[in-house]
Amino acid sequence: MGDDIQAIKAGILEIGDLYCINKSDIDGADKLVREINMMLDLDSFMTDWRPPITKVIANQNEGIKELLGTVEKHRTYIEGNGQLAQRRTKRTRDEMLDILNSDVGSYIKNKIVDSGRLDTYVEKIKQHETDPYTVVGQVVKEMLK
Repeated sequence: MGDDIQAIKAGILEIGDLYCINKSDIDGADKLVREINMMLDLDSFMTDWRPPITKVIANQNEGIKELLGTVEKHRTYIEGNGQLAQRRTKRTRDEMLDILNSDVGSYIKNKIVDSGRLDTYVEKIKQHETDPYTVVGQVVKEMLK
């Protein structure tokens, strides 16, 4: 259990709605299935959907139909309970906020760098005349009036 379970506890695998184990003909595939099941058993927030684990051997076209069936079942599930619409809304909001943060940040950064004001702010902070949070607050207020 050791390192594998630590990785699972760290949240690396907690995002799955379903799991596909490719190359399941290789030693260790069954162990991986057991470990994912153990991780799923630790999830106290599990709803009525327990993420299924499908074993495939893609280069031999084994398990692919089962995997597609699992994907379809999951889609039907999240469409039926409204999760698909919620996820799309959240993804759209997050994307817009990321773009806004990037664009506004770049705009402000370019303005203070091009004007030479960045160096002035840095010197004032180094001289302990102000602090970065105060400067950034003032710059944002000024730039976004």
